[in-house]
Amino acid sequence: MMHRWKLCKMSNIVYFGTLLLLVCVLCLPCNATVSTTACTTDYDCEQIHVHMYGYECDRSVGYYRCQERYFEVGDICQQRGDNGNPCNSSIANSCFHPGELICNSGNICSCSDTNTHYWKASTFSCTPRGNNRGDCDNNIDHSCLYPGQLICTSGNTCECFDEFSNYWKASTSTCTPKGHNGGDCTSGITDSCIYSEQLVCKSDNKCSCPDTSTHYWNDYSCTPTCTAGTFGNKCFWNCSQNCLSSPCNHVTGVCDGGCNRGWETLNCTEKCSQGTFGWNCSGKCNGCTEDSCDYISGVCTNISGCKPGYEYGRYCNKTCADWYFGTNCTNYCNCLEKPCNTFSGQCSTDGCKRGWDSVSCDKECTYGYFGFNCNGFCANCLNQSCSILDGNCTDGCSIGYSGDMCDIKGCPYRRYGDKCEHVCSENCLGQGQCDLVSGNCLSGCSDGWVGEKCDQVSKESSAIIRFGFFVGGLASMCVVLFIIWMVKNARRRILKTKESRQAMDNSHSNSNEQHYDDIIKMEGLSTYQDLTKQTVTVSNDYDQINHSYINQ
Repeated sequence: MMHRWKLCKMSNIVYFGTLLLLVCVLCLPCNATVSTTACTTDYDCEQIHVHMYGYECDRSVGYYRCQERYFEVGDICQQRGDNGNPCNSSIANSCFHPGELICNSGNICSCSDTNTHYWKASTFSCTPRGNNRGDCDNNIDHSCLYPGQLICTSGNTCECFDEFSNYWKASTSTCTPKGHNGGDCTSGITDSCIYSEQLVCKSDNKCSCPDTSTHYWNDYSCTPTCTAGTFGNKCFWNCSQNCLSSPCNHVTGVCDGGCNRGWETLNCTEKCSQGTFGWNCSGKCNGCTEDSCDYISGVCTNISGCKPGYEYGRYCNKTCADWYFGTNCTNYCNCLEKPCNTFSGQCSTDGCKRGWDSVSCDKECTYGYFGFNCNGFCANCLNQSCSILDGNCTDGCSIGYSGDMCDIKGCPYRRYGDKCEHVCSENCLGQGQCDLVSGNCLSGCSDGWVGEKCDQVSKESSAIIRFGFFVGGLASMCVVLFIIWMVKNARRRILKTKESRQAMDNSHSNSNEQHYDDIIKMEGLSTYQDLTKQTVTVSNDYDQINHSYINQ
C-alpha cells in the first residue's frame, strides 16, 4: 500500500494531476477501515480533507478518523443527525447531543418521550412541555402539553386559547367554559367564573355573587337587591298580587312559588285561558259546554248540562261509565264485546249484541228482524213476528213451515195444521202420513177404519168387536167361577188341617189357630166379593159396546 502511495508522489503533478486525484480516490476504499488508513504527512491530511467528506487526520496515531459531527459506518464517515434528522438506530450515538437525542425506531433523532418533552434548539436539550401556566417556547409548536387545549402565548406561557371565557380544568385536562351567574364552575379554582372579580364559585360548583342575600347579578355586576315586593332595574316594578308566595324574584319579577288559583304566566299577571282553571291553570273544564268555566273554581258557566260523554254536575269533569254515553250519560250502548266511546257512543268494529242495531247499538231491531246487528229476518213467522234476540217466532209459523224459528219447510213427521199442532191418525196408510193442512190420510186407511182422517170404525169391524166382547165376557165368567171353586176347595183343606192339629201343645195350638183364621179371612169372603165385582164390570162394558153398534 505504501509503495502505491510513493508512486503517486513521484508522478508529474502538472501533467498527471487529474490522474493522481482519480487514483487516490480509488485507493482509499481499498482500506479495510478508516482507522487503518495511514496519515503521517501534511500532504496526507490535506488530501483527506479534500477527497474524504467528514474525515480528519490524527497525526498522533498516524491514521484518519471521522470528525466530531460524524460517525463511522464501515469505511465511511456519516454525519450525525440533529433533532428530526435521519440516523441509524443500530449504531450508538448516531445523533448529535448524546444523552438528549436518541435514534428512535424510525431512524429519526428525537427526544426519548415526545409526549412530555420537546427539543429546545437554543439550549440543545429536551425540555419538558409546559402545563397550564407553565413555560413554553412560542417559536416551537407543541411546546405545551395537551395540544389543541393549551397554546404557548407570546409571553412563553401555556394557557387556554380564550382566557376570558375559558379556564383550565385539571381534573379533565381540558379548557372549560367559565360559568356565568348560576352556571357551572369548579370550586377552589378562582377564575372558573366569568367576571371573577364579581362572581365566585360556591361549594355547590355554581357561580353567584358572594352574598346573595344582599346582592343580585345584574348582567355585569353584583348589585344590591330590591326591597320586598319590587323588582327590575332600579327596583322600578312592583311584584304581582297574584303570586302564591311573596315577594317575587327581585330581578325578573317571576313568582318563584307559582301563582294563585286562576292566574298564569311567570309573573302571574294573566287569567287562565278558556277551558282551564285553578292552580297554575292546570285544571281542565273540557266537559263544560263550550269549555267555559270559572277560571278560579272550575264551575261550568252553563250548568244546565254537560258535553256528551260527561256525567251531569257542576264541574262536568267525570266521564261516563263504561257502556254509557251521550248527554249526561243517559244512553246505553249494547256493543258486542268492548264498551262504546263515551263521547261519540260509537261501538268498535265488533258490532252489536243480539237484538240491537245502529252505530251505538242502542236501537232495538225493527219489526221482523233479529240477531247480531239485526241481520236476521223472520220471513216464515206468522205476521213476521219473532223475538229480536234469537228469532223464535212468537205467533207461530206460516202455512207449510215449522220449528221454533219456522225455518223448517213443511211439518215434522206425522203432523199437520197451521202450527203443525195436530198429529196424523195412526190408521193412515203410508207410514201414517197425512195432508199438511187438512190432516186427511194421503194413502187410505188401515183395515177396519174409514173417513178422510181414518178416525171412524167400519161396520164389519164393529160387529167383530161386539162378538169379541161377548166371547170375552163368557170367558171372564168361567174364570171367575173357577177361582171361586179353587177358593172353596182351599178352605176345606185348611179346616181339615186345623182339626188334625187339635192335639198339639196349647201354646202352639193357639198360635196356629190364629194364623189359619187370618188365612180364611184373606182368601175367603173378600176374594169372592172382588171377583164378583169384576164380573159385573165386564158385563157392563159389553152392554155399552152392543148399545153403540145398535145405534149405528
